[in-house]
Order: sequence, then structure tokens, then C-alpha cells
Amino acid sequence: MNRKFVYGVDAGGTKTKVILGEVVDRKLVRIGEATGAAGNPRSVGFDKALDTIRETIREAYRCAGVEFASAESACFSVAGAGRSEERQQILHWCSTKGLSHRSIAVGDAECVMAAASGSGIGVALIAGTGSMAWGRSSPEVSTRAGGCGYLFDDEGSGYWISTLALRFVCGSGDARKTTTSLTEAILGHLKLAKPQDLIAWCYESSDTRRQIASLAPIVFDEYGRDHIAGTIVNAGAAKLAELVDAVALELSFDDKEFTLACAGSLLTKQPLYRNLIETELKRKKMRPREIYCVEDPAVGALNIAWSHL
Repeated sequence: MNRKFVYGVDAGGTKTKVILGEVVDRKLVRIGEATGAAGNPRSVGFDKALDTIRETIREAYRCAGVEFASAESACFSVAGAGRSEERQQILHWCSTKGLSHRSIAVGDAECVMAAASGSGIGVALIAGTGSMAWGRSSPEVSTRAGGCGYLFDDEGSGYWISTLALRFVCGSGDARKTTTSLTEAILGHLKLAKPQDLIAWCYESSDTRRQIASLAPIVFDEYGRDHIAGTIVNAGAAKLAELVDAVALELSFDDKEFTLACAGSLLTKQPLYRNLIETELKRKKMRPREIYCVEDPAVGALNIAWSHL
């Protein structure tokens, strides 16, 4: 008897996660999973991202101890591929490679919402290397805010926080003479002698965006001890609350409670950040009925793939 498989893919700027399930007696049973390298096309290029996704899918089959076979249904959540043209490119690639009989491509925030709420109704907020908010009030009505990339958007993200911190650290090493504990903390972490050494550390990197974003936890460590660190983190929380507020208002959630699903390394690993965002939302008279912390958006991708089957 042919075995029927279903899988969900969450490909982000840091890693790619695949969860594989098998249909047994009309129920979905998780049988394997795998984690690969970054799969965001904007970060690594489309070809490399798709190669990473395919290899991670095959690794999930290997971890489950089964031979690869085209899945009955698959959901691809690929950060940096939110436009319809990009999603169609992913679906065409999936079809040509024989990866699945039925495929759907969705945004990363949609998977976050699917992991938190069976209905998929509410607002999803993502803050990791980048940031964005997405919401849905019905199967036909959705909207988003932010997520336009690190060059001029992604406010409140790890990259955004870290670049602000680095500006003050650089200012501490020249005529501006900025005083902040971030200087010692960041230079010590990077094993650099002086702020000027940051130039080579940053501009000679092959992945500057992710490298800079990795410094964000240091800023949180200095929160409460350093005025500048506190100002940066508070500003980031306010920016992320603005994203949620904009999406909630657009979906008419302003007069009723809604589910808020949080994902991304800053929101899952920094409870302080979630608390500050919640405080900002209360100030705006936004009232999430419940706040979920989604550690693994790939679960949402698997749920979507299963529901489409």
C-alpha cells in the first residue's frame, strides 16, 4: 500500500525547518523533521534558497527513515517571497521537481497564525532579523504592515535594534564621545579592541544583515542598566505595537478582542519585549484576548498543508 505524506516548510533568514507527517487512518501523524540553512531568497538568492529547501525536505524523509516520495500535500512558507509572482515561482519549482501533488505557498506570518489559532483569525507579529505584522479577519480578508526589508523598514527587528546600538558605539570612539555600556558589551562580545574595529567586522562579512542582527540580545542584556539600550528597546516595542495597531484597525479589530500570535527570535526569546509591546498596545486601547508565543512556525505550515489535503 502506498504511504501518503504531508509536510510543511518554514524557510526564513536564519534557518529552514521542515516537518513531515504521514496520513494514517485519516489522521496526520508527525514522523520526522529536519533543519537546514537559511532559505530566504532575499538573503541568499532564489536558486540557493530553493536548493536548501529541497535538501531539507529530503533530510526530513531521511530522519523519518523513509524513502523520498512526492507528498500528497505540502505548504511552503518562505520569508522574502511574499509577492504573488514569487509564490508562483515556488509552486512551479515544486511541480517541476516532483516534490508534492498539491502545493500551496503562503507568507511566513500566515503560518504563525495557523500555528496559534485553528481558525487562522487574528494578528501575527514577527520580529527576528526582520519584522512585520499580518492579520486576517475572515478567509477572504487579510492585510499586512511592515516587512519591506532592512534597508528602509523592518522597524523593531533585530537588525534595526542592532544598527541603532552600533551607531552609539561608533559615536563613543570618535569626537562625539557617546557614553554607553553597549560599547564595552558589544566589543567584548566580538573580541574587538576599539569601535573602529567594527568597520572591518561589518563590511567584510558575507552576510552583514544577519551578523548585525545577532547583536540584538546584547542590547536587551543592557536594558535597565544603560539609558541608550533602554531607549532603543522601548522604541522598538513602540514600532512593533504600531504594526499590530495598524493591522488590527484595518481589520476592524479595534472594537473587539483578537488573538495575537508572536514569532521570531526577539519575541520568543525576549519576554521583556513582549511585555513592552503589550503595554504599548494597551496604551493604544488594543486588547489582544490572548497572546501566543509561536516557537515553531513550521507547525503552522504543516497544519495548512493538512487542511488543504
